[in-house]
Amino acid sequence: MDGIKYVVFTEKSIRLLWGTINILLMSNQDQLGQK
Repeated sequence: MDGIKYVVFTEKSIRLLWGTINILLMSNQDQLGQK
């Protein structure tokens, strides 16, 4: 059970990190487009 919980927690963390990176990249592209 602990192993499964660890895998699920890791997957959620990676998805959160990836989502944050995508948002930052999108905001950077918007700023570049405005310049």
